[in-house]
Amino acid sequence: MQISKTTQNFAKRRGLELTSVDSDGTELLCVWEAGNDWEWICSFQPVNDQLVFFGNIYLPQECLNALPTTIADEA
Repeated sequence: MQISKTTQNFAKRRGLELTSVDSDGTELLCVWEAGNDWEWICSFQPVNDQLVFFGNIYLPQECLNALPTTIADEA
């Protein structure tokens, strides 16, 4: 999965980092707090031409409720 420089910079300005991770054969876009390499905040899975919310690690419920369940591909 390619994460564009524009998207990386958008995340960085908000104190976040994005990585592409293979988790037991499932490709995930993982959202991390900048500087925290212990565990990601949440993840999205690429499905066709969009990202679908995959899982929450430690987001508070109010933040989780604000996340979109799907994100259209930027391409």
